[in-house]
Amino acid sequence: PELLAILRSNLGERPRVCLFDIGRVMYPSDELLPDELRRLGIVMAGDREPSSWHAAEQPLIDFFDLKGVLEALFRRLGVQRNVTWAASEDRRFHPGRSAELQLSDGRTLGIAGELHPATRERLDLDIARVCAAEIDLDLLYSLIEPAQYEPIIRQPAAYQDIAVIVADDLPAEQVRTLIESNAGAMIERVELFDVYSGAPIPAGQRSLAFRMVFRAANRTLEDAEISKIREKIARRLQSDLGATVRV
Repeated sequence: PELLAILRSNLGERPRVCLFDIGRVMYPSDELLPDELRRLGIVMAGDREPSSWHAAEQPLIDFFDLKGVLEALFRRLGVQRNVTWAASEDRRFHPGRSAELQLSDGRTLGIAGELHPATRERLDLDIARVCAAEIDLDLLYSLIEPAQYEPIIRQPAAYQDIAVIVADDLPAEQVRTLIESNAGAMIERVELFDVYSGAPIPAGQRSLAFRMVFRAANRTLEDAEISKIREKIARRLQSDLGATVRV
């Protein structure tokens, strides 16, 4: 609440506000004293880009901007493969624009998303979208492994995009994970870069577009072999998730 209060006061002075804070949060315990757990808090709201004469109105920061910030943090710490984005049932957040960050062993790393309109109203946040995240720092630190030297790969990366039509309630992270797990050893990363719903996409569905980045350590990849991997991924998306691959 304090971080959101600071965001509210700053939005009155500037069109874009992105803040973070690290501190200890008290939680009840069975012991005499409460548990003091370290948390990372992030809040973001306002215009996505600086104002410009090119566009009279700028789109607002949304869930995917916040997701990108967290994914960049996880990549820098080398823990991105440990984290899964799952649908959240936290009523403070918008049900279709929030996620619980889970680990493979079932532990929860945190939560991130756009605040529910009722939450915004209660906190007197007069803007259509407000993003917030809370991360368990002690748990995050425990995932970090000692840095190891890896030689710089001088070979160029190969890029391949794939767009699929899926049900609205299918988490994008589930699609991304399936793509990554079927992309082979040369996959470097898989990024969601576009989400679209509306004509000509059927009602109740949406289009998700992902960029796959491949790289080999000792050679330049051929277009034919990357296309073959893409075809394999497309078949798995269709068979496992009922997705329609867009041409």
